[in-house]
Order: sequence, then C-alpha cells, then structure tokens
Amino acid sequence: VKRCLKNAHYLHSLLFSKGIRTMLNERSSTVVFEKPRSEKFVRKWQLACQGDIAHVVVMPNITKEKIEAFVKELCETRRIN
Repeated sequence: VKRCLKNAHYLHSLLFSKGIRTMLNERSSTVVFEKPRSEKFVRKWQLACQGDIAHVVVMPNITKEKIEAFVKELCETRRIN
C-alpha cells in the first residue's frame, strides 16, 4: 500500500510539474487529471474518463519507469494536438 501511495504522489507531482491540472487526496492512490485530447492515448492506457477528467488508480504493479513513460507520452500527445 505504501508503494502505491508513494507512486501516486510521484505521478501527481510529475503531472503538476508539466502544467497538467491534477488532484490527489493525500491517502488515495487515485490520481485525477485533465482528460487527454488523444483518444488513441486514452485507449492505449485504458483510462477511465468522464467529461473533461480522467483518473488513474496506481496499483502495486506500477513502477516509476511506467509512470515516467506515461507522463512522457501524455506530454508528447499534448504537443501534437
């Protein structure tokens, strides 16, 4: 559980540092952020979206490397669109 929370905070801080609006409850592993514009990205990462928001539940199998790849790809899709 501690690793999930730590990684959720890591994802939250990375998104925030890239200028992406994000929310995270201190004791939650669910990170809420602006819905990506790219439907291809949404499908690839199987994001749960509603309206203009998306969320990710950080599970035990999620590594910092996977988080970094996610944020990098998200930022790339934002530059294209």
